[in-house]
This record gives sequence, structure tokens and C-alpha cells, in this order.
Amino acid sequence: MENFFRSKRFKILITVIAVLFGIMLYSASSDGIASMPEKLLSYITWPFQQISSAATGATTGFLDKYLNVDQTIAERDALQQEVNDLRNQMIDNTELQQENESLRTMLGIAEEHDDYTFVNASIISWDQNTTFTINKGENQGVAVNDAIITDAGLVGVVSKVSSTTATVKTLYSTAIDVGAKELNSGRIGVVTGDLNLAEDGLCRMQYLESEVSIGDTIVTSGSGGILPSGLAIGRVVDVQLERNSPTYYATIEPYNDIEELTQVFVITSFAGQDQG
Repeated sequence: MENFFRSKRFKILITVIAVLFGIMLYSASSDGIASMPEKLLSYITWPFQQISSAATGATTGFLDKYLNVDQTIAERDALQQEVNDLRNQMIDNTELQQENESLRTMLGIAEEHDDYTFVNASIISWDQNTTFTINKGENQGVAVNDAIITDAGLVGVVSKVSSTTATVKTLYSTAIDVGAKELNSGRIGVVTGDLNLAEDGLCRMQYLESEVSIGDTIVTSGSGGILPSGLAIGRVVDVQLERNSPTYYATIEPYNDIEELTQVFVITSFAGQDQG
């Protein structure tokens, strides 16, 4: 036993007891006995608390970011809907404006030609500059050979009709022949298309028995009762003698800028129609 009290183990045990006793005295004099283990536990768990806090913050940040993305998408969709609504409103306003302009033009033509019956139409497709399609057909009284006009004059002639649409051959088309005359002299001829001239927005008046002058006005003659008489066609920009023929031909610049048209009128009936 005496050897035990002198041993190294006994000295270590006494040292541990002294340390523990000192800790107990310090704890009792400051925060109490229970606070020391709590502090030790706090020291031990502090790194884990920091990791947990960081993870919670990251999760919260991710969720906030995700929710903000959803909000941004919703705001973008709402803005796009507003843009679409404004665009549709602009289209409606433009169409209304065009319709009002067409009605005013129709009223002006009707005042000058009270024998005309006509409908307004929109061009819905083109085949180069020689043919286009309008949105009116048999259901609206449109028929083959009806004149297509604007307030500036003749544009072309209906060549084909369905119940709701019609195909129009313009003055540039070689498929139509329009009886025409020079307004002042009455010299007659036939206006038709020419492929080479059409590229420059011109057409041709042929079978002229006598020469016309540059700047002369060409109008429909009304021969055969197919088209009304006196519809403006265009002005003469050149006159040439036909090859191997005593007749002349004139190059005509139509009064209508045909390729720029979007709205036209169809004359469905007129005084003297079908009367030669």
C-alpha cells in the first residue's frame, strides 16, 4: 500500500482530482455548476452550428432565388401579354383607319358615278405584280370581267371567282385586253400587259391607227359593255410605230401604283353593262 501512495499512478490521480476540484470551485463562483458542462458542450457543438447555419442560409438563398425566378417569369409573361394586346389594338386601329379611308373613297366615287354598284375589298395575296387575290367573291356579287378600281382609276379585271374570293389580272398582265381611248382625241386602241414593260411598272396600248402624244391621258372606251367608259388608266410616256405594221403602240404609265395597293373596289354593275 505504501508503494501505491508513492507510485506515479497515485500522483496522476491526485493531479486529476485537484484539477476537477478547481474547475468545480471556478464554476460555483461564476456561472454555477451546470454552466461549465454547457459551455463545454457549446464549444464542442459550435463548428456544427456554423455549418448548419451556413446550410440553412444557402437553402434560404436558393429558395428565394427560385421564387424570384418564378416572379420574373410571371412579370415577363404579363409584359408580353400587354405588348400583344397593344399590337392587336394597333392592328385593329390600322384596319379601322383603312376601312374609313375606303368608305370615304367609295363615297367620292359614288357621288361621281351614281350608276355604279361596287364593293370594297382587301388584297390578300399576290402572284408577282400581274395577279392578286381579293377577299370578296360570288357571295358579294363579284363576277368575272368586273372592273377593279381605286379613286385613281383602273387596276385590273376579275379573271376567276369563288364564293368568297376572286382572282384579279392587273394592267401588267398579258392575259387581259382592255378597250381604251385617248381622252381628248378619242383615238382608240387596246391596253394590255407586256412582260418587259411590267418590270418597270408600265403597260402597253396597241393597235393605234394614228399617233398619240406623250402626256396624253388614256381611259377605258367602254366598248362591248364589259367595263364602264371613262375609267382612268394612265398617261402616255412613249409612242412607237409597230414593226411591219402601219399602226402605233404607246407605252402607258398607270395612274395606280399597283404593287403598293392593299385596298380596291369592285364595280359589280353599271349603266350600260353588257351592251355593245
